[in-house]
Amino acid sequence: MSAGSMVFHAFVCVVMQNRPQVLAPFRGLFGCSIKSRRAVSRFRRRHVIPEREVAVMSFHVESVEEMIPMVDFLAEVMGESVEVVLHDVTDTESSIVYIRNGELSGRKPGDGTTDAALRLIKTGTSDSQPFVANYAGKALEDKRFRCATYFLKNGQGRLIGLLCVNVLTSGIEDAIRALAAVLYGSHIPCDAATQHVPIIEENLLGSPEDTIRRITRSVLENYDVPPERLSRAERLEALRVVHQEGVFLMKGAVPIVAEELAVSVPTLYKDLKEIRE
Repeated sequence: MSAGSMVFHAFVCVVMQNRPQVLAPFRGLFGCSIKSRRAVSRFRRRHVIPEREVAVMSFHVESVEEMIPMVDFLAEVMGESVEVVLHDVTDTESSIVYIRNGELSGRKPGDGTTDAALRLIKTGTSDSQPFVANYAGKALEDKRFRCATYFLKNGQGRLIGLLCVNVLTSGIEDAIRALAAVLYGSHIPCDAATQHVPIIEENLLGSPEDTIRRITRSVLENYDVPPERLSRAERLEALRVVHQEGVFLMKGAVPIVAEELAVSVPTLYKDLKEIRE
């Protein structure tokens, strides 16, 4: 099975479980009803995809550019409210190779990697699973998204890219809240639009410098004193977290982090050496 075919099959299985209405016009093509989860099992049997293999289905590409047609395909199928992004993780400062519906987040080719992507790369998430899905994202003008990322690897198993799908949910969430207010008045039992708290949150905006500063400042917010008043132990603790977030995968991060921590560049290099040992 070709790489594109495998991605397509995996995509169909995921969509039939989460957004069956998207594939409703193609019922005849897949030869089954797409109104229930039983359709997924029938699809697997028809295409000889064992149950256990859907979760671990993977493939390799020699360059991320091979996935550009898949970006176009997903964008056409999912519609204008879905942003589809192709990242080259070997160049985190300008990782976006191709993007469709980029106006949703305000991004364009040549823009850098997000904070969540850096974290996923640094923590080695791609070593244990082929993708992550259904985490929250946000962009300018308080736009909110439901996001998913597929890890792209080469023939040697090395992570080289990310295929990201970001579904704009702001209008839908607002509509749910408005309907809940009508149904329940001031006694809303729960916030139906946000009751599932994601374990990952992604910022789909800003330059690489903005991303570095945002991550560093979010770590420093956990301390009750300004950076220049941190003890050395506290500074090393904060730096360790910043390092774990993948900030130093981006070129030029050292002087920016040093500025945020109110230390000199040589001091930061010395601290980095210590926490890496």
